Amino acid sequence: MTYYFIGIKGSGMSSLAQIMHGLGYDVMGSDKNEHFFTEVELIKKGIKIVDFNADNIKENMIIVQGNAFNDDQKKW
Repeated sequence: MTYYFIGIKGSGMSSLAQIMHGLGYDVMGSDKNEHFFTEVELIKKGIKIVDFNADNIKENMIIVQGNAFNDDQKKW
């Protein structure tokens, strides 16, 4: 099972993703295709970051969505 973080480069989301990864969970997420300081640690830990695209979300994933995104935004 994979935890998929929408907006994974955000300060809260990146921290939570790293905690989940440290607990042994499979973690990945999507965000803007621009550099954020928070992505450095995600990359070091091997956490996959992809562009926003709904095709990246698979049926068996648990979606973690921050409050920066509306439920009706389908571009993740």
